[in-house]
Amino acid sequence: MTYDGIETCLLVYLFLRLPITERLSVPTQVEHVNGNLHRVSPTTCFSDLPPGSTLQVDFEAELFIVSRTDVLPNWYVVEAGCALALIVSSTAGYNRAFVRPFTKPVQWKTGATDTYNPLSPEDRYTCISVGASAVKEPGHFEVG
Repeated sequence: MTYDGIETCLLVYLFLRLPITERLSVPTQVEHVNGNLHRVSPTTCFSDLPPGSTLQVDFEAELFIVSRTDVLPNWYVVEAGCALALIVSSTAGYNRAFVRPFTKPVQWKTGATDTYNPLSPEDRYTCISVGASAVKEPGHFEVG
């Protein structure tokens, strides 16, 4: 890829507890480096990245993620062969705004026998006010 007229290769490193199985956008390749460390790099089909531009790369992880905290922040980018690393600004800090909300059971279920569903804010409030034993299943409580 060419960046500001110079042939280069930018590599993004991220920590994810699960293997990445599918890239949903942008021609990139994902490599497992070691442990939870993964590297995302452009393929030969990747087009130029103009200076100051942003790029969104969507992907899915294998298996399930129990919570947004399973996706670790502070991904960093380096130029191949360069020792300087820069934090990807959209992943900086610990608020995890870059992790999309979980909207499908396949995102949090551990398997076919998993009956757990995340509690809604209302369910959490009920657990705190009347006790966790009152919650029989999300949205259904016994008080009394």
